[in-house]
Amino acid sequence: MRGLPSGWEWAPFEDVAAVDANLVDPSDYPDYPHIAPNHIESRTGRLLPYTTVKSDGVTSSKHLFVPGHILYSKIRPYLAKAVRVEFSGLCSADMYPVSSHLDARFLHHWLLSSEFTALAAGQQGRSVLPKINRAALDKLPVPVPPMHEQERIVGAIEEHLSRFDAGATALSAGAARVSGFTHSAIGAVLNPDWPTRPLFDVCSLIVDCPHSTAKFVESGVACVDTTNIEPFELKRARLRFVSERTYVERTKRHEPVEDDVVFGREGTVGTAVRVPPGIRLCLGQRVMLFRAGPELRADFLELVMNSNFMRRQYRPIILGTTAPHLNVRDVKSLHVPVPSLGDQELAVRVAEGARQSAGRLRANLEVVGRRAAGLRRMILAAAFAGQLVPRDRKDEPASVLLERIRAERATATRGRRTRHAGPAP
Repeated sequence: MRGLPSGWEWAPFEDVAAVDANLVDPSDYPDYPHIAPNHIESRTGRLLPYTTVKSDGVTSSKHLFVPGHILYSKIRPYLAKAVRVEFSGLCSADMYPVSSHLDARFLHHWLLSSEFTALAAGQQGRSVLPKINRAALDKLPVPVPPMHEQERIVGAIEEHLSRFDAGATALSAGAARVSGFTHSAIGAVLNPDWPTRPLFDVCSLIVDCPHSTAKFVESGVACVDTTNIEPFELKRARLRFVSERTYVERTKRHEPVEDDVVFGREGTVGTAVRVPPGIRLCLGQRVMLFRAGPELRADFLELVMNSNFMRRQYRPIILGTTAPHLNVRDVKSLHVPVPSLGDQELAVRVAEGARQSAGRLRANLEVVGRRAAGLRRMILAAAFAGQLVPRDRKDEPASVLLERIRAERATATRGRRTRHAGPAP
């Protein structure tokens, strides 16, 4: 382990914290908050929106937590998910409710640090769903400064991070404005006075996706579904693959070709992207394939299918809440604007310019976000190297603090043993 400043000590996790496992029947706590790993933002410790045990339909045993606990996700420890709570509730059995003998805020920030995360990820078991078990967690090191220094470090960390949080809020607002600008720009190029026609009348081919689930392989022909299409963009990194035989079987009647429009009709309803050149695609589930007829440009059809003009038609006919989707029959009844081919070309050119401008703005926001995340990591690294606040020689050394913690734990353990032993014969 690396060296520590004078007055600090390394201690195993089990010496300064405890996992308070307390599995309960969720039916006894229907109105309690329910926290799962997906309710915690990675690396920031920010609690995301959550609901109640009843609303989430929880049936299996969960841990009961109380104010002051740190909830640490043992699943995928490389994601660094930990949150400090000031209320009672139930948390997933994939999380550890942790109590601390140190300043709980100090321990929380250590659990979010890159140094601790690297140590925890190195101890993870299982390859399918990595997790850190309790025995491994208990042995991980924790840097322990004097208690008063812990408080000063926490104050400095939170002062810096509050500025980052304000910046993150501004970035999110900026990203939302960019998205709104893109939608507005696309909407502005579609003239409401243009004539409209049923989608089926102006598309020479509308094909629903196969009903059977494809068997995926390591490499082969890319299979496109709603998980890898976004407006105007095919997410190639997310594509999975099917064998050549599966590709042939699925494309006997409808092989996607360049400029066909793939349309998601389930999940993220109404997302559309053109098939790019130089790629063979197999249709997965929950998508449809449109082929523009002679009255429509393929790029204009893509533009229209991603526009608010179409979303206003989707919303009243979307079915389901858990898995929102459109029926094929309803999709075929949609109407699209059909101006002259010249007007279509102009609309596409103007919308493309707006999308490129928005893309540059998003890229700049992403750069700023990455820099902020890097600064957050640097602040935590400085904090746990003793470089963030000045030390005070009057502070009680960490060695004395640790001895006191051990003594208190030993006394508590003896007390529990006495109570369990019962009266003398």
